[in-house]
Amino acid sequence: MIELVDVTKNIAGNTIINKVNLTINENDFLSITGKSGSGKTTLLNILALESSLSGGYIIFDRQKILTQKEMQLTKHRIGRIFQDFKLIPDLTIFENVSYLLENDGTLNKLEITEIVISALDLLGILEIQNEFPDNVSGGQQQRVGIARCIARGNKIIIADEPTSNLDPQTSKNIFEVLRKVNQLGIPVIVATHDVDLIKNYSTRNIRLSGGTIVEWKK
Repeated sequence: MIELVDVTKNIAGNTIINKVNLTINENDFLSITGKSGSGKTTLLNILALESSLSGGYIIFDRQKILTQKEMQLTKHRIGRIFQDFKLIPDLTIFENVSYLLENDGTLNKLEITEIVISALDLLGILEIQNEFPDNVSGGQQQRVGIARCIARGNKIIIADEPTSNLDPQTSKNIFEVLRKVNQLGIPVIVATHDVDLIKNYSTRNIRLSGGTIVEWKK
């Protein structure tokens, strides 16, 4: 699905990612761990096609991606989930999922409604579709972020510490949802420090140190 080949990223003369080789397949639930400053966030940005490369290249869905223009044309196929949810406060839950589909302009209103309803139902949050983000829990807000990826048809979901602001039970519930999504054939990539969640949900785990993969686990 996505492959990094000798990928290097330099920032201000410092090597943040150093000749990383990584292949992610359709059934992978990959966890990325490492101390602060190890390069996790930079690696996620590269996988999301949101960061230029200093060396190497990316293969996404069998196509080699070398330039910033090629990244811009492809990155909409990758969904991102954030620890602070990134929801628009003055839009309802339904509208937070639908607005990107509406802006795309390729679907009619009925098609968008069907897609959004299906995504919200899959994530177990259909009953809050008319609520605003501030009126629902953090766990429900994170599910909205995942529903947004599902509705857009993203081929990969990337999550940067998606449970850092959630209590342990809610964190477990979010990983249950991510595993459910992964079982649909969508690769999930998560940066997290939670050892128990990694142990119970990930199919693969890599540890970064100094911008290099130093450990693989399955």
